Amino acid sequence: MEILDIVDEKGIPTGKTVERTVAHAEGIRHRTSHVWLLRKRSKGVQILLQKRSKNKDSFPGCYDISSAGHIPAGMDFVPSALRELQEELGLSANPWELHYCGQRHFVWEQEFYGKLFKDNQVTNVYALWCDKRAEEFTLQEEEVEEVRWFDFEQCRDLVSENGICHCIFMEELDMIHRYLQTKSSVTLRRIEKRDNRRMKQIVKSSLKEYGLDIPGTVYFDPQLENLAGFYDSTEKAGYWVLEINGVVAGGAGVAPFVGKPQVGELQKLYIDKEYRGKGYSAFLLECVIDFAKKRFPALYIETSTLLDTANKIYPHYGFKQMEAPFAGTEHPAMNRWYLLDFSG
Repeated sequence: MEILDIVDEKGIPTGKTVERTVAHAEGIRHRTSHVWLLRKRSKGVQILLQKRSKNKDSFPGCYDISSAGHIPAGMDFVPSALRELQEELGLSANPWELHYCGQRHFVWEQEFYGKLFKDNQVTNVYALWCDKRAEEFTLQEEEVEEVRWFDFEQCRDLVSENGICHCIFMEELDMIHRYLQTKSSVTLRRIEKRDNRRMKQIVKSSLKEYGLDIPGTVYFDPQLENLAGFYDSTEKAGYWVLEINGVVAGGAGVAPFVGKPQVGELQKLYIDKEYRGKGYSAFLLECVIDFAKKRFPALYIETSTLLDTANKIYPHYGFKQMEAPFAGTEHPAMNRWYLLDFSG
């Protein structure tokens, strides 16, 4: 039995769940991740299509997205996308290798095997560069019959003219086309001195937006003057910035908690307002968690009830709400605390 989160129109879990077959029988809104694999050749870009197994409950034997799947309850877009790549194609990838191309919400219904199949999805679409031959992928036979590389423009023509049996929406190929045209790139990298001013601006403007430009918050942290220097000089610490088309759009870090140094603290996870609602927080959060679990037994967060989206995201990564902060907090104005225990 596969359990899915019921989500709002932006793909944020509502706190309720539904079994997958029920979601498709009743048209209940849920989430999926779609990843399109690309590679460069002398005549241009090629795109990988998978041919769905003949045993699938919808569109059996049709060409489809390179890798796609429903997101299990409690998981988010990026980790689910990476899991599906591994399961369907035997392909390992890192979160920062996924290039976010946009989000879609679509509703449709069609009859398969004499039953009405209703789909109501919120989908994040990603591109992933991968220079592998089709025969080098390890296919999940119950899901995927074969994979095949197509010249990108040929693929668009075949889909628009129904030259192959497929279940592909042209809208997604148009999203990939725009990504290729604009050479959009999303990169996670360690913070550098040149990023200090921009990250200070993002942190302070985000806090001010929510009325948290007050004493007892990160707004007055002295480290904001030189984030790169602070994280470079602090043992077991790191800070990453999210760069989109050459523009720093946000960042997040981890360092020993000042009052309990054996525990790591998630610090200064902020996204510029222009780039929110697109799944970018997941890139940063997953990077920080991966770093922290190799260095600390647990990861601590101090946040505010005013940051509603953050309070919805953290529990889905396994963070448990605490009744009180750890002793030694430097941010007494924050009134919500979480802990992620890596020991299980």
